Amino acid sequence: MLGRMIVGGQPLTTISRADFIVNSDADWDAVFTANADTLSGKVIEIRGANFSPRTIANKDMAAIGAPLTIRSADAASSLPSITVNGTVRGIDFSGLNFQMTGWPKVASGCFVFNNGTFGALRFLNGTTFRHGYSAGLTDINTASNLPEYARINNIQTATTTSATFPLMWNDSAAPTGWIEFFNRGTNPVRVAVGGAGIVATGTSTLAPAGARTRISSLSPGTATHFAILATTGTSQVNARTEIGLSEYLADAFSGSGSAVVEDIEIRNCLFRDVQNGVKNINPTSMVVMDCDFDRIYQDVISFAPKVGGFAYLLRNLECLPFARSGIPENENGDARDPHGDQFQMFSNNAGTLGPIYYAGNRVRIGNLRPDVSSQGVLLADNEVVPSYTNLYFVSTMQVGGAPIGMTVGETSWPVRDSFIYGTTIVDWRDAADPLPRITIASSANGTSYLGSTIAPNLTEFVSPVARDRVVLLSSVASRTAVFPNLPALATARTREAIEAAITPAAEGFGLGAVAAANALDWTISDYTQVIRWENLPSGAHWNALTQQPLNTAVVLPLRKIQNRRPAQTVTVGAGTQWRSFATDGTTAIQAWTASAGTIEPDQFIQIRRTTSTVGGATVTAVVTINGFTQSVELLTASIPSLFLIQGATAGRFVDPVVPPAGVNRITWRGKFFWPAGTLTNGQKLWGQDNIGCDLETLNNGWRVSVRDGTQAVMFNTVPLRHAGSLLVNTWLDIVMDVDQLARAVSLTINGVTQVYPFDNASNGLFNTIRKIGCVGMPNGSAAITAGTRFADLSVAFNGVMRKAFPNNAATANADPWKLGTGTFTNP
Repeated sequence: MLGRMIVGGQPLTTISRADFIVNSDADWDAVFTANADTLSGKVIEIRGANFSPRTIANKDMAAIGAPLTIRSADAASSLPSITVNGTVRGIDFSGLNFQMTGWPKVASGCFVFNNGTFGALRFLNGTTFRHGYSAGLTDINTASNLPEYARINNIQTATTTSATFPLMWNDSAAPTGWIEFFNRGTNPVRVAVGGAGIVATGTSTLAPAGARTRISSLSPGTATHFAILATTGTSQVNARTEIGLSEYLADAFSGSGSAVVEDIEIRNCLFRDVQNGVKNINPTSMVVMDCDFDRIYQDVISFAPKVGGFAYLLRNLECLPFARSGIPENENGDARDPHGDQFQMFSNNAGTLGPIYYAGNRVRIGNLRPDVSSQGVLLADNEVVPSYTNLYFVSTMQVGGAPIGMTVGETSWPVRDSFIYGTTIVDWRDAADPLPRITIASSANGTSYLGSTIAPNLTEFVSPVARDRVVLLSSVASRTAVFPNLPALATARTREAIEAAITPAAEGFGLGAVAAANALDWTISDYTQVIRWENLPSGAHWNALTQQPLNTAVVLPLRKIQNRRPAQTVTVGAGTQWRSFATDGTTAIQAWTASAGTIEPDQFIQIRRTTSTVGGATVTAVVTINGFTQSVELLTASIPSLFLIQGATAGRFVDPVVPPAGVNRITWRGKFFWPAGTLTNGQKLWGQDNIGCDLETLNNGWRVSVRDGTQAVMFNTVPLRHAGSLLVNTWLDIVMDVDQLARAVSLTINGVTQVYPFDNASNGLFNTIRKIGCVGMPNGSAAITAGTRFADLSVAFNGVMRKAFPNNAATANADPWKLGTGTFTNP
């Protein structure tokens, strides 16, 4: 009949005839009066659908050694829900149908982890998790707006006298509801919710001006009025009642905070018409493999293994969730602002989490509701350092169209080691959409590798990412040319059809999820062998370097071997040497050599090569690891043939007019050389009046200051350290790109880029009443010191050149932007 899946390379076994036939609640209860010894190794078969939610308590089959199997006799046989209590281990749910049909839900989940310890639980062989909503309570109509669950607006004006107004609920019999008070005015308002006699006082909940305040866990049957009281003057308030589909729809899994979940495997299962797929589980280890997620309301997969545990999420056919994301004022959407993620990993903040293997998952668009956008991969909210480590993303796609395509770590909680190879990120509706992006916050003590990837944008925080064949759609000639078959994704249902729709061309040819599909075995059942490490790079990668010293042995930084294949072969090209270190990064294993050798996972490798004797010339360090060759260009410093020198009396450049309206990005460029004795604090290479957008020397580092169009402070670090450092007697090629829309500062020094996020939310623009200047502030302060050399200065607004400054002293001193009594000279 049904077969048990291979687990960890173990062979298939055949499920025998049923030992127990269960037709009713009474039959179920009778069977489970038996102890674990009696049930171990047995098969229970469910027949019919005449069941209420069932319970399994204190059945530890794993302690005995043979699992209990529970299955359905046929497609029409189902249980609405199972709750486990006590110690429950060693059960295979093999071909069992969970079908909840009550509306609203009769249990929080199809499978509920209640109080106790649970492990060695496997969901296999077509086990289904469903909660229907339609005439037959079988399927959800995701194309419907489900208007009976939309929020209701109650707009009133608060004064300094408390006033009470009736609330309107779409469903007064709903289990619970929320009220969201949006204060549209400029004065704070006190709000209260209750019966007809409710009064707002000076101690009631505060709704700040221009902000929203929520009161949750309300009963629509008793919370029938709201009261508002302005602290001063008047203010218009929108009291919006919210119930939402999530109040009615069950999860596939749910659990209590006291549940201790150990190892869980979910293979070849169907998830359909549930609020969340694999969520509400905090296991020690988890395998989710070859499952079909269809019509999931919010999150497809959302969990985190315990510290010391692992997760394999492999070859699943996912869907875009059908919840509408985000409800700003005056916009429509589902109640409670639900969002949908392909894969979200949160944590209990107990320690660093990993390893995580997310590979070969494909996305089906399905029948979405209007205005849906879905987040891709979001690994955040683990507030330890490092937050995650040993993250492996291989042959993945994120197409939901939300700003978060893939986010790994946060600025304050960066990841240590991440390996992202063969990722395709694009908005399935519009390849030109610039919003979906990869954001990586990478610890300086780890290795973040990004290879064979296509995405609209990449944002790097804390430390730069090693980029290996990465195409950003923001810089290609034609985004639609990169994805010529993308419209076909809307109707693609199989893996083959999905991959055909996202197969790239033009500048993306040979990159992304489809190109990396050969790094996976699509038939093997041993989850540890699905990723074919022999077809993947090592994860040790170096970006090109510029402005390197002449005729000098340049030693590139240590890189960890993240590929899990043992004994990876290492060879180097002519003129290149390599050495290796143990997993601690300090104990030498292989001394510098040009000979071939091998290296193991988690060991470290370093390469070196001597630069050219000629300025502005390139040599290439070549290394091949695990069959993948990379060439690292080392460009020697190119001393400008002509440069300006600051005089004893400082000169500066100042734009004669203020920036025009609509400037959201300013990019400054220039080369600077400080002879010994000239490098002091407080020199501003460029800036906008009133520290609007400045780069300043400070304590062998930098201070970057940014304000937005309202003059609110966005960024002001003291000091900002950078891998490029601040050196004397060295030409520094510096680029500072400040993007108010991306809310980030990118600082590149001699080819090394670091990205720093804003500290606060921006209005998206620069100030239009403050002038900009170079080699000093527009008002004449903070000029670079006498004797400082500089060349190739320029500034661009929104990517368009605003001004390129001459290197010829006579021309520079006569330039309309030149101010100050001092003069620049040439050598």
